[in-house]
Amino acid sequence: MARSAVVLACIVLGASGCGGKDSSQGSRPGAKITLEQLRNAEYPSQWTRSGKAHLVNGQYREPAAPGAATEVVVSATNYYALGDLNGDGFEDAVIILESDPGGSGVFFDLVPVMNEQGSPKALAPLPLGDRVDISEVSVSNREVNLRLLKHGPDDPQCCPTLDVTLHYRLGPSGLVNESQEPSRTSASSLTRKTVQSRIPTAPMRS
Repeated sequence: MARSAVVLACIVLGASGCGGKDSSQGSRPGAKITLEQLRNAEYPSQWTRSGKAHLVNGQYREPAAPGAATEVVVSATNYYALGDLNGDGFEDAVIILESDPGGSGVFFDLVPVMNEQGSPKALAPLPLGDRVDISEVSVSNREVNLRLLKHGPDDPQCCPTLDVTLHYRLGPSGLVNESQEPSRTSASSLTRKTVQSRIPTAPMRS
């Protein structure tokens, strides 16, 4: 009689309460973050007066100074990827933002975006530099992989030529650099044009 009661309890509670495999250890099919959400989310920003930039259709604008014609513009680029960053089984995201504060520089940030029950929550941006050239970004096995052209020691600010692949993991306060793989040679002008044209049409998934 007692055994029958245990069997009945297992049926009601499910196998996870009776020594079966915990399904929370695998990938869970919960609500996902969409590209539209990423293009309309609020992000931390060092360039805005409030320290935040709430994008609308992929862009945020504000005057560079009260009454100024020059604007600070924060934009979502076409570079983003989806994948589980913290191991909770839900699909998070990373996106690269471009910030033009109204001067000569154009600055890029890699931003991790956590999936909170289908709502995006942006963490601290990771600065990538001024006028770098992004090639691709992906998420695999909780690791963010980013390829870009950055400035070598003799490069002018306009024209980075050092081709590197960077690897990041999520730390307590944002993304942490794990390693960097340099290219064998610096990129030529032709290579730079080819890299710039490689804009993904779909996100890279883990």
